[in-house]
Amino acid sequence: MSSQLLRPVPAAAPDEDAPNDEGHDDILLSLSGRTPSATTFPALPGTPGRGLSWAALALALAILALAVTLAQLVGKPSIEETLVDRVETRLTEAGVTDLEVRADGRNVTITGPQARKSEAFVAETEGVHSVTVESTATEAASDLNETETTETADEVGQAQLRLNTGADTIVLQGTVPDEAARDLVAQAAGTVFSRVEDRLDIGSDDADWTPGLMDAISELSKVTNGSLVLDGDVVTLDGAVVDDVSRTEIGDAFTNAAPQLRLVNNLTVDPDATAQVPLTDEQAAMAEALEAPQRQIDALLQRANQGPAMFATDSPRLSPAGVAVVDEIAEVLTLAFREAPAATVAIGGHTDSTGSRVYNQDLSQRRADSVMRRLIAEGLPGRRLQAVGHGPDQPIADNATPAGRAQNRRIAVELTLPEQS
Repeated sequence: MSSQLLRPVPAAAPDEDAPNDEGHDDILLSLSGRTPSATTFPALPGTPGRGLSWAALALALAILALAVTLAQLVGKPSIEETLVDRVETRLTEAGVTDLEVRADGRNVTITGPQARKSEAFVAETEGVHSVTVESTATEAASDLNETETTETADEVGQAQLRLNTGADTIVLQGTVPDEAARDLVAQAAGTVFSRVEDRLDIGSDDADWTPGLMDAISELSKVTNGSLVLDGDVVTLDGAVVDDVSRTEIGDAFTNAAPQLRLVNNLTVDPDATAQVPLTDEQAAMAEALEAPQRQIDALLQRANQGPAMFATDSPRLSPAGVAVVDEIAEVLTLAFREAPAATVAIGGHTDSTGSRVYNQDLSQRRADSVMRRLIAEGLPGRRLQAVGHGPDQPIADNATPAGRAQNRRIAVELTLPEQS
């Protein structure tokens, strides 16, 4: 079969006034299917000269995209600026405003009177890889009492007694000689603070320090975010007071109450520090009435933390074991309300630091709500219950270990008294 060629149409005579199309190749088609050899394309509409190749077009688009990206980056805060802002925001929300925060990459340095006490809190901030604490002249102040040193509470080691104060609450931790000593500590704390969290254990052989030291416990009501740590024969005080006179008076009170102990007075001066208002006789009586039921609740929750999980994984739904624990707590609270009709209950949900803070905050709130709903179902008045989710913000153990994370995933139930007027 003979092949026929498609003959090209003769080109028209060029128009002298028309644009120069000299660079355009004529395209010949044959029945054999041969593809054209030229790979350029006609010029863009209204653009004289040669056409643009695909490579040139791609290059132009890449340059345009780069220009847009650079424009977006101009003025964008650096990693360091973002971390400093994030840490300062968390510290401000926690009421800590006297720390200097710097960042080098993702490594944060904090300086100030409460730097060491804020180290763990800052380390939990999203994006922070490590935290360095720098001492200040205030932290290394010279002795105002003859028995003072410049040791810090964290350097004391494993304390046999640790008291921490905040707002109207005092937390008791450590080991005491016997039940009598435990009661003495709790009663001394209850004369000033409306909420006493008793986490003391029995087992220390040292019974000499307790009576005298407790005579000065009321001095902690004058300290903002106070801390007392007893280790052997050393007592360390931390926190903020309104002036140097208060700092000296509080140190003298502990020295006179327990002269056999060596005092480390690390109290700092802050004119904005606030003191705890002493309880009225009625409030003190109610606080004492709530001590025993609070211990029962703490024991139930501690046992629950060592047994089957109270909640389904990543869920606010109470497990059968959790329901049993909450029902026992309801029985204790029912009796406590009879002894202290004005008492209320704060239910706190806590998580570890795994996952996002937003997710953990929401989960802790829903778990606290689940406990509150169960208590109401067991007959407790809802108007006297409050559920709050704290997320990962109040750890009691190291989140770097599985055991620590397990301790931090918890529910706290605390009997409280009305606000003092």
